[in-house]
Amino acid sequence: MIEQEIQLTITAMMVMLQGQHFIFIFIVFRGVIGRLIYKLDLENIASSRINKITFSIRLICHVPVETIQTSGVEKTSRNRRAITIREIHR
Repeated sequence: MIEQEIQLTITAMMVMLQGQHFIFIFIVFRGVIGRLIYKLDLENIASSRINKITFSIRLICHVPVETIQTSGVEKTSRNRRAITIREIHR
């Protein structure tokens, strides 16, 4: 198992679904597009009016990525959030 940590600057699209704000994040990794749906609270939305957010993402990769989900979200600074993502195996 290979664990690597990379820095990504991701163009995010902020939408509002049923009164709740979400950011749709599109990641390209090993030629496979994964999508993270990251829910922001109103405090973070008010303080981040930018459309590019830098994420520190730890990837644990030992098979090709098919589905990616967030296993933990931690706010580390105003416009940077550390997201640990892991692979879901069928």
